[in-house]
Amino acid sequence: MTKRKLIWLLSAIATFIVVFYLIPDNIANMAPTFIPIIGAALTAFFWMQAISDFKSYEDFNKPRNADWKYMFSIFSSVFGVIILFFVFSMNFSFRESDELKKDGIRTVGIITDGSGIKIRKGASYDVTVQFLTNEGDSITVTKDIGESDFGLVSQYQPVELIYSRKDPKMIRLLISDVTRKEFESVGASKANE
Repeated sequence: MTKRKLIWLLSAIATFIVVFYLIPDNIANMAPTFIPIIGAALTAFFWMQAISDFKSYEDFNKPRNADWKYMFSIFSSVFGVIILFFVFSMNFSFRESDELKKDGIRTVGIITDGSGIKIRKGASYDVTVQFLTNEGDSITVTKDIGESDFGLVSQYQPVELIYSRKDPKMIRLLISDVTRKEFESVGASKANE
């Protein structure tokens, strides 16, 4: 293995470690889709370079006749981006759930706004929630939610939620029965009663 390929391989490993383990939960919570996309793309790019060691765009673009390294690096990078995106996203979600189960405080907030965008093969929905912490601080958070949860809420509706004691902007809305059951052990708060 050449020195350049080793550097690319170490870069791929370092990127994976940084995104998977070292990005703090409050940073991951601010960009729950963007960070996994960037992390997956960078890791896959470094992986592709570790296999093929392209020295320039022209080197990448030159015609190849069944060059197995080239084909393997391209296909493994494409699938790698998809798989790593889901791995990083699930990791952030599990870390958020663990944080909320460990240091979560249950309260009630008010949905102040919501929006949804439907595209051909999917949709994106979010709601803005305002609530008071136990310390009396007013917090406003915009949170992505699923289509089924979005259909269950409306503007100015009270909604039960759990927020993190360490980072009050990290919340989980308790809209669906599944989510309520998952977080039923998190204690109740008297913040908004």
